[in-house]
Amino acid sequence: MPADRASRVDAPPSFVLIHVAPTADVAAIDERLQTLVTGDGSVLFALNDGWYAISRAPGKELRVSQGGNNDALATFLGGIPGIDGVSLVPADELVRRYEDRGPNPAGVADGRPNPSMLWNLDTVRARQAWALLGGIDNINWGSVRVGHLDTGYTEHEVFGPWTNGFSPSLLPQIGINTFDGWQGTMDPLSPKGTPGHGTRTCSVLTGRLDNVFLGVAPRVPVVPYRVTDFVVIDTLGWQNRMGESINHAVLDGGCTILSISLGDPCYAPTEMGQAVDDAYERGVIIVAAAGNYTSEVTYPGRYSRTIAAGGITKRDEPWSGGSRGISVDLCAPAADVWRADPSRNNDGSVATSRYGGTGDGTSYATVHVSGAAALWKAHHGSRLDELYAARPWQYVEAFRKLIRSTARKPAGWNDKLFGAGILDIEALLKAPLPNPDTLVKQDRLAALEHF
Repeated sequence: MPADRASRVDAPPSFVLIHVAPTADVAAIDERLQTLVTGDGSVLFALNDGWYAISRAPGKELRVSQGGNNDALATFLGGIPGIDGVSLVPADELVRRYEDRGPNPAGVADGRPNPSMLWNLDTVRARQAWALLGGIDNINWGSVRVGHLDTGYTEHEVFGPWTNGFSPSLLPQIGINTFDGWQGTMDPLSPKGTPGHGTRTCSVLTGRLDNVFLGVAPRVPVVPYRVTDFVVIDTLGWQNRMGESINHAVLDGGCTILSISLGDPCYAPTEMGQAVDDAYERGVIIVAAAGNYTSEVTYPGRYSRTIAAGGITKRDEPWSGGSRGISVDLCAPAADVWRADPSRNNDGSVATSRYGGTGDGTSYATVHVSGAAALWKAHHGSRLDELYAARPWQYVEAFRKLIRSTARKPAGWNDKLFGAGILDIEALLKAPLPNPDTLVKQDRLAALEHF
């Protein structure tokens, strides 16, 4: 065992790391661990130098199966063929190792998909929803505008055609950069953090390239914001940056939907919470990721005034890497999702025509739900104003009520952990709008549950 096992094993555990021998079959190890936990999808995610982290929720289940003892868990894992090291580390150590993986670790471009390969659209019945709006070429977005708070954007072809920095889908001239504000909202794809995350998630929201790729809400106007360079947000000052970006998107950006595929697993920052409250009172729908590899739902998704998106796989089963708990509203595709891949070429230039089918995480579930919100608003138009403008928070609660009541619930679904079911956009659009007097205003405090 590596030396850090002995120093960490009796400490309060946060994440379990294993080291896999160079000749070991990682897929076989992952499959074996999957049989020992609930949920579906990969239990492991790669760090570097042969190290893999076990998603936190499965890690807790494995620990319980060994009597809740850290040393017993380490012994059990160390006895699996191919595993030659075990380490239990706190969250900050996992973040450091994650950031040290090198540039674009997700990396290898899988080539170009075609619409028949986009299983996620069929799962959420997006194509049927487009038909209700007159077909993909006739969607009238009207005043619908989505704020996308992430790592920024790149000039990928899926948002194009680009002309002098302008795109049919993205409105980068409106968004702001609260992370490294000396530049615009373009993602520089630096090696640190999760470069390109904004492009990858946004492509699943609004992307469109005929006969190649379609997002959930193709060509819906999106305002990109650069809030961070890393998807796990626990760095100094983040709450100020997120609060400022939310306020700008609502007050200056003209956004009535915010999509936040980021999360803080630790605290409920005052500045961000106040911005969420203000947006809610103005009727802005905020969709946020439940979180990855942590058990508890992360902020801002954990706030009761946002809509938290959990994840599922192709088999309609909860994705094992996703956070779970009573704060999750519903689930959407979060494993093996095709997305644009703005990796760098060997010469350092940005690849603007690559795609990959290995998009994992509730980040992708989030943009499915925010895309559904955009389609819902476009479908009902001014009727929403007639019903809910007098008390704007009712826009949010009407959407929440319908998206939960129309969710598809497979047999054996655990709604206490994974929300109301699986997103069904066609059913959402067909559902009658609720009477304003039946809607309940959410308390401003977050639900502080634990898995």
